[in-house]
Amino acid sequence: MKVAADIGEREGYAVALADLWSGLSGTLSALDALAATPAEQLIEDAPDLLPRLQYELHAAAEVAAGIEPPSGTEEAHGDLTTALADARDSTAELLEAVEEGGLLAAAALTYEWRAALFGVRLARLRLGAAHRTAVFFERLDKRRRFERGTLMATVLVLLATACMIAFAAVDVSPLFVGGLILAAAAVLVARA
Repeated sequence: MKVAADIGEREGYAVALADLWSGLSGTLSALDALAATPAEQLIEDAPDLLPRLQYELHAAAEVAAGIEPPSGTEEAHGDLTTALADARDSTAELLEAVEEGGLLAAAALTYEWRAALFGVRLARLRLGAAHRTAVFFERLDKRRRFERGTLMATVLVLLATACMIAFAAVDVSPLFVGGLILAAAAVLVARA
């Protein structure tokens, strides 16, 4: 049942991340568009747009922090949470520079801000890779358990066959009963 619980946990995690990204994709697109503007236009547009976008990054970081990652993805999930907080903080610093320092101060922070926004996208890619890797190893482990069960069932069937052949050759009933028990065990192992 542990595998079924892990699958349910992974599906729930995937749904939670999809919800996070559906809300965050518009924010990141708006931030990327703003980051692509020249510093002069950034000075004009930033005071109106950055407070809302900063809050949306803050909300996304809080949501990400509240999501429990499945095993194998904890580090990548932590990186995503950190990247969202870094982007939020960098956006706040840029807004402060625009409001207080003007063009030169904003221009000095623009590349750092762009890097923080890129960090969110990079963390998302890494999280996707970590999630796929964890699922791969989970499936591999499940397959190994299946292969072990199949091997055990095959061995039991061969032993049952040997007991049946020995019964036919020697005409001893305990070997026949032993063969039947092994055959029944093989069926049970194969189903597990």
